[in-house]
Amino acid sequence: MATRQSVGRWAAVVAALFLLWVPGLDSKGSEPIPKEITIQIGEKVSMKLALIPAGKFMMGEENNSHKVTISKPFYVGVTEVTQAQYEAIMGTNPGDFKGATNPVELVSWNDATDFFKKLSEKTRQAVRLPTEAEWEYACRAGSKTQFCFGDADEGLGDYAWYDANSGKTTHPVGQKKPNAWGLFDMHGNVWEWCADWYGDYPKNWYGDYPLGAVTDPFGPASGESRVLRGGYWDGDPNDCRSASRNYIITPDGRSYFCGFRVVVSVPGSPAAAAPVAAHPAPAAPTAAAPAELTLDLGGGVSMKLVLIPVGKFMMGEEKDPVLVFLFTHEVTISKPFYMGATEVTQAQYQAIMGTNPSNFKGATNPVDSVSWNDAADFCKKLSEKTRQAVRLPTEAEWEYACRAGSKTGFSFGDAEEALGDYAWYRANSGDTTHPVGQKKPNAWGLYDMHGNLYEWCANWYGDYPKGALTDPQDPASGKERVLRGGSWSHGPDNCRAAYRYRITPDFRYINFGFRVVVSVSAPPDTPATTSLRRWPR
Repeated sequence: MATRQSVGRWAAVVAALFLLWVPGLDSKGSEPIPKEITIQIGEKVSMKLALIPAGKFMMGEENNSHKVTISKPFYVGVTEVTQAQYEAIMGTNPGDFKGATNPVELVSWNDATDFFKKLSEKTRQAVRLPTEAEWEYACRAGSKTQFCFGDADEGLGDYAWYDANSGKTTHPVGQKKPNAWGLFDMHGNVWEWCADWYGDYPKNWYGDYPLGAVTDPFGPASGESRVLRGGYWDGDPNDCRSASRNYIITPDGRSYFCGFRVVVSVPGSPAAAAPVAAHPAPAAPTAAAPAELTLDLGGGVSMKLVLIPVGKFMMGEEKDPVLVFLFTHEVTISKPFYMGATEVTQAQYQAIMGTNPSNFKGATNPVDSVSWNDAADFCKKLSEKTRQAVRLPTEAEWEYACRAGSKTGFSFGDAEEALGDYAWYRANSGDTTHPVGQKKPNAWGLYDMHGNLYEWCANWYGDYPKGALTDPQDPASGKERVLRGGSWSHGPDNCRAAYRYRITPDFRYINFGFRVVVSVSAPPDTPATTSLRRWPR
């Protein structure tokens, strides 16, 4: 019989062997990392884990995919945690479908975290949940198809227990075929908890597709629900796809379709027992979302952004025949976002891009002579540096933020005589830009939304569609990008909240600049997802 002392000595030996096996940690660098490890967790209960190599893959599917690098190898449980394994550590078995080798279910994310804490203490291993990226990478096992074995639903029964073959119950782990890396039940049996909070994959500067390549991503810094992956015994093939994501349950919710498997970090790599930060993490999406966000750009340069709340407004203007557009339409902004309190300055641009293209030099003047493409590159690099989902605002977001609840020609009213209090424009600019933030802000704390420089928006230019819209981003393609806000060389008409200008995305001019947006991953007023014990069978 294994005593506590003998188990402790065994764990210490394994830890010492790890230090010898891991390349870069041994004296000669000649020994490989073992392809499997076994953790003894009870008198007759053990857990086998397989080595997952470092590598790259496309996470997600179709136009919602992005390149992810897993920079460090890790071990992952060959099977889902069984009821016998769970009971050996926790002293209880909450499973609804009883069976020592069946996967444990009716466990919350919090339960799984407690399991890891106790298992880590018992074995002196860095045991944790997989990140969502690690889970999908391990599931795919080098594949690029819907399932680890291919795209055909007809082959799923060889690898998974799901609605077509489960008989409305879980089954002992390891009975179906494993994937190419030796992992069983990555499709079906029970949904598996991941470390991450759920959030939309970070958007790129267009505001529509996921951000570019990321390394070892975590989920958002906070949220309402945790991610589940893999499908379950009563799910259909769509649920069981490698890229399918479930997020209906809060971390304290338990259901008979939720289980998990473990990861053990290879010594020398970070061993987070709980999630940290995310695919470049958007701002915290809670009811306590801060009213301001400050990004550190390096070299003593920072950028302040203010929280823009959700709401509805009438976009466009019809009463002024000078303006290009003739129609208004109701727009709903369904998610809050952070917007730069000022236009991007020359100091901020240079801190990220290493150059200052501006015609009117001044560290606190807005950067000018930048194309839409230049602004997009800035957003991409700033996202990579700060791990925030930085992008250009959509045209609807820009006008909504500019209006700040107003329904008038300008954010402050209809009187052109007052424009000089809020804007640098033709009448007062002296034919140059001016340092940002010198004029009055609008009601939401944004400066220079009128004048100083035209500001690039994410959208292609096109006629407004008819009818009410929510979070519009159309059109999908075009020849010219939208600019908003007017500039130092233009009259009051161009500075109106609804005025639109457009030009090709590669065009640079001394009137053109931009400001940035950082996405909030979920609306602050989104109610918490109800903790679920069961769904009807």
